[in-house]
Amino acid sequence: MKPISLPFLTIFTYVLLSSSPALGQQAPAIAIENVSIIDIATGSIGEHRRVLIEGNRITAISSAGSEPLLEATQVLDGSGKFLIPGMWDMHAHIGSDEMSRKSILPMFIAHGVTGLRILQGDCPEPCDAVDAPIAQIRQWQKDIESSRQIGPRMFSSSYIVGSSPADPRETDPWRPSTPDQAQAFVQMEAARGVNFIKVHNLVARDVYFALAAEAQKQQIGLVGHVPGAITATEASNAGQESIEHLFGVIEECTGGGKQIRDDLRVKLQGDVDLANAALQEMIRRYDARRCKGLFATFEANETWHVPTLIIYNHERVHTWPLDPKNQYVSAKLRDQWLQWQDWELAFFGKDPDSSKLRNLLGRIVFEMEQAGVGLLAGTDANWWGIYPGYSLHEELEQLVGAGLTPFQALRTATLNPAIYLNLQNEMGTVEVGKIADLVLLEGNPLDEIRNTRRIHAVVANGRLFTKADIEVLSSDVVNYVRDSGFSEASAH
Repeated sequence: MKPISLPFLTIFTYVLLSSSPALGQQAPAIAIENVSIIDIATGSIGEHRRVLIEGNRITAISSAGSEPLLEATQVLDGSGKFLIPGMWDMHAHIGSDEMSRKSILPMFIAHGVTGLRILQGDCPEPCDAVDAPIAQIRQWQKDIESSRQIGPRMFSSSYIVGSSPADPRETDPWRPSTPDQAQAFVQMEAARGVNFIKVHNLVARDVYFALAAEAQKQQIGLVGHVPGAITATEASNAGQESIEHLFGVIEECTGGGKQIRDDLRVKLQGDVDLANAALQEMIRRYDARRCKGLFATFEANETWHVPTLIIYNHERVHTWPLDPKNQYVSAKLRDQWLQWQDWELAFFGKDPDSSKLRNLLGRIVFEMEQAGVGLLAGTDANWWGIYPGYSLHEELEQLVGAGLTPFQALRTATLNPAIYLNLQNEMGTVEVGKIADLVLLEGNPLDEIRNTRRIHAVVANGRLFTKADIEVLSSDVVNYVRDSGFSEASAH
């Protein structure tokens, strides 16, 4: 990955130097005693260990009970438990309103998600339900580090380019439709301090390559969908650092890929029947042999993939409206979910059976892992029926269902994000000197990936959240949603 843009690097430096979980207070040391540490680099387990945390750093790892602890040290019994690095959701969305700050961000921490990559992270104000201006995100990060706010550390993208057709006659700086406008857009967003430029389905070919070229000049990452006007190979060769949702991959692994891409692009502009037919033809004509060269290109160019397998479970249309987890979600956001659901299901049909598509995408993910392509766990959190925090565990289970081992799946949410962000010397494994973003589990996730749900405690930047704290945090979110009047669904 290219170097992180300077404004966000400044914020992250502040994070690294901030050593006290409470503003103006020196926190006592934390010792996790007699714990089993999972080495995310090798898959080995170190048993009966003591992990000492001072400020926001791991300062010592030793045999359990090896030396007396200072009286002020808070001791957490790790007997029979397993310690892993804090997890990342590498494709998430948040809004800029109080509901996002007081309910969505805390729920990530409650589920062991200590880091986010936000992929709809800047916007011309007023922003919508899943947009937040970059200045707001940076302020939240400062508030999190000073314990005025509970939430994960965050890296964020630009306003999305190409989510709707652009008119070349437009002069809106947020909607570039010519190469010159694309260059100016990247310069504007780099100055505002975003980490990435995000592209979507409908970016014109000349605009895409202008965005890619200027992003390289500005040393800022290009991420997102593979627009219909280009191929996945072209995106990788142009320096796109991550591809979301496996877009562009299936098309390139079928005969007649260009025609299928063209048909899908027409569909995105309204021709549902043509797009559905193109999708089914794409699934039918998939040829793994065609993918070998593509995967070799991804591996050589270090193009990462965020499969977000969870979003392809379209059967959730029947379950999420009655899901008990809706108590954590505002009615305003649920209304927005209904609109997004209707838009997406127009692509797949009103009563979708997405099993064929899911099976094929799972096969592709497994083949990517075997080919050495970098994978990152992401969920599209806050897309319809995708619950923040919960969804990361579901995605890990989907990855294992696709054929990855629990160890391989766990890396996609821990060490791989650190490598992608060039922060592997600061996080991603449980080692002395690294930032204390940790999750203490009541079961071994290498035996059963669902054990990532069995959270006993979370340490976020050195701040300890015990199981009791997490229960209170979750209850506080429910109460806030209810008492703020956000829990009542509007009329549909």
